[in-house]
Amino acid sequence: MGYTHYWTDFGSGDTLPAEAVKLIKQVIDQAYGLGLIQREYDDSRPPIVTAQEVRFNGIGEEGHETFRYSTSPGDEIGFCKTARKPYDAVAMRVLLILGYYREGLTIRSDGEFDDEWADALAWFNREVGHAYVDRHLGFYRPSTSQPISIPDLCF
Repeated sequence: MGYTHYWTDFGSGDTLPAEAVKLIKQVIDQAYGLGLIQREYDDSRPPIVTAQEVRFNGIGEEGHETFRYSTSPGDEIGFCKTARKPYDAVAMRVLLILGYYREGLTIRSDGEFDDEWADALAWFNREVGHAYVDRHLGFYRPSTSQPISIPDLCF
């Protein structure tokens, strides 16, 4: 089958919140600038980040399946097989941001919290400032009253 991340998004609305788009765009822009991702494995145009869609892949042999998240009706269930290639780090960060901002979003992964997800979770907790403490596969949306700071991203 292969190493895959899965998500369902029911009842979260038809657009991403502006703050989520801003954070995702920062992650994507930095990864694109570092040569980790592009639109498709064979399409060097920039990734897509809008209030309705996020789309990217690794580059060439470092790509696998395209990460495509959409708020469109009919796209409530999604997955991305990354095969643990370098763009997997970007996919996990984007999923953590989506998981925080989308009330109805549930994330599942073939990865383990203490292994594949450890760096992404540490980044999220450090840079975004909200602790994901659930130790099971899957995530929940923590409550907080703290404003989210703009992260200084490093891959």
